[in-house]
Amino acid sequence: MLMPRIFRGSLVAIWLACAVPAGGAELTGGSEAADMPINTLAATGETGSSQQQRSFPSGVFSPSYGTLVLDDFVHVIRSPSQWTDEEWRHAGIAAASVVAVGALLDRRAYDRSVRMRARENEQRAKNFERIGTNGTVLTVLGGFYIAGRMGNAESMYVAQDGLASSLIASAVITPALKLIVGRKRPRENEGTLTLSPFSDKNSSFPSGHTTQAFVLASTIASHYDELWVKSLVYGLATMTGVARAYHGAHFTSDVVAGALVGTYVGKSVAAYNSARRTNVNSTFSIMPTITSGTFGIAMQVSF
Repeated sequence: MLMPRIFRGSLVAIWLACAVPAGGAELTGGSEAADMPINTLAATGETGSSQQQRSFPSGVFSPSYGTLVLDDFVHVIRSPSQWTDEEWRHAGIAAASVVAVGALLDRRAYDRSVRMRARENEQRAKNFERIGTNGTVLTVLGGFYIAGRMGNAESMYVAQDGLASSLIASAVITPALKLIVGRKRPRENEGTLTLSPFSDKNSSFPSGHTTQAFVLASTIASHYDELWVKSLVYGLATMTGVARAYHGAHFTSDVVAGALVGTYVGKSVAAYNSARRTNVNSTFSIMPTITSGTFGIAMQVSF
């Protein structure tokens, strides 16, 4: 058996927790990005196409890539203020799922893992945990970057969006949540609700490994429609979270929260940048016209 049976419940919980907010995150930012060329024209007098071409990088080593990451970060932080009622309901369900998983599974899953650990399962769990490390994420994104340099545009988009999402989630959002919540790790045996806010930047909530794994999975899944791709990447990300709970590094609710954060950031950034790339390929021009002694202005939009 690959993992103890108790973690089948954890696996299902992670999948269900991510299923609802995933679609909502993709809706966020699309409308904002679509309005960008018009707003840019009003503010600068430039066409949306020329402004986007200048600011959107061609790769991850472009001088303007840092600006892209900052723009993506601002979008992710501002998105909740623009959510619809339906998206807020999705967020509420996601938050409730974390609480429910914590109440139902946290202590039970940890106690069961302590009793059922075996050397064979321990090594397998470590192998899955590596998926959520920075080294693995950068290696995978590096592969997409190389494929992009060889002419596969979609692979370059994965590299751009994945790196930006990873930086936003792992360098800003997850550390901030860890510091604010300050939840003790299961292996410290201080209970499931022992919190020390602003005292431990490496606390248990949320799971950083799981966040990174789901950032990578959601970014790849956003760029490929094939069901087997989505199933593979989300399956591996889920097993990363299960492995972290199995080792006692996190409670199950920490893992679910990490999965939600990673999925939201990855999908939100991918949707936002995808809309911007679409606008890059459009043109918007304003030309004066003179006919029969009259003066006017003609506007042309092409996609």
